[in-house]
Amino acid sequence: MIHARPGRLRFPSRFRAAAPAVAIAALLLAFAGCSGGPSPSSGSGATSQAATSTRAGRADVWKPAAPDTFGPVVAVIGGRKIRRHDIDSVIATAPKDLQPRLRTYDGYRQLVERFAFEEAILGEAEAAGIDKDPEYRAELTRAMRSAKMRVYYNRRLAAVPPPTDSMVRAYYDQNAAQYKIPARVRVRHIQLATQAEANTVRRSLVKGALWDDTAKKRSKDAATKDRGGLVGYVSQESELVPGIGKSPAIVAAAFELNAGEISQPLKSEKGWHLIQADNLEAATTQEFDHVKAQILSPLEAQGVDQFSTAYTDSLRTATAVIFDD
Repeated sequence: MIHARPGRLRFPSRFRAAAPAVAIAALLLAFAGCSGGPSPSSGSGATSQAATSTRAGRADVWKPAAPDTFGPVVAVIGGRKIRRHDIDSVIATAPKDLQPRLRTYDGYRQLVERFAFEEAILGEAEAAGIDKDPEYRAELTRAMRSAKMRVYYNRRLAAVPPPTDSMVRAYYDQNAAQYKIPARVRVRHIQLATQAEANTVRRSLVKGALWDDTAKKRSKDAATKDRGGLVGYVSQESELVPGIGKSPAIVAAAFELNAGEISQPLKSEKGWHLIQADNLEAATTQEFDHVKAQILSPLEAQGVDQFSTAYTDSLRTATAVIFDD
């Protein structure tokens, strides 16, 4: 537990060094919204778990003196008790990618220390009569004005009705090309150094040599030679071949070959290739139900943008009188 007596606040050196206003402001912004946050699910705080580290043979955990619905006291600053609920509420409202780190023992303890640091500064500010300071009151007025506008404006935007099913369907029909899945075919290859070598290997394959054995013995592509030269799928709308790069000749040939047929030697930046193609999948279009959700999101954003523009324009024309001079 962190315990500081009134008028004698002690913190680790890294927090004492953070006393300049810029560091304090960053701290408060990073961990604002403490006790008012929603209550997290049971056991979300690090204090609900036994710590693995020990100090002088004792488990490094906080234990409540008595049962408390808001959890045990994790720090006391100038008489103000900070409970696990306070810290867990900060975690619950923190960015999702930050929450797992805050729930570790070290992350949780650092958060308690920062929380305690904030409470200490707040206590000293109140003791100094900051509430009556003109600069503070002016800043508070500006902040309240900004908060009023922001909250009201966000509520107006939140009230914008979502796109109807007919609107989503119309967008799908008008942009059907976006949801087409091009034809694709699976390709195997044997990579060779020269065209003459490719012709020689092809004649051997046509006479009955096994493709997989030939690929293993003759292919220059170490990444695929032991798996029958499999490079993967190529698309009819792209000239890229996995592991080979841009090769329009290979892509074109892949869609012309019958299953099991061996191509003529084909040139790429990596050398010469013999290919086989199979598992042809014809072009298709994604069903409306499969893409409805991804259409809905941009339409919602578009509706909010349109409302925002119209609302802003209406305020300018209806309530603002601006004198040119």
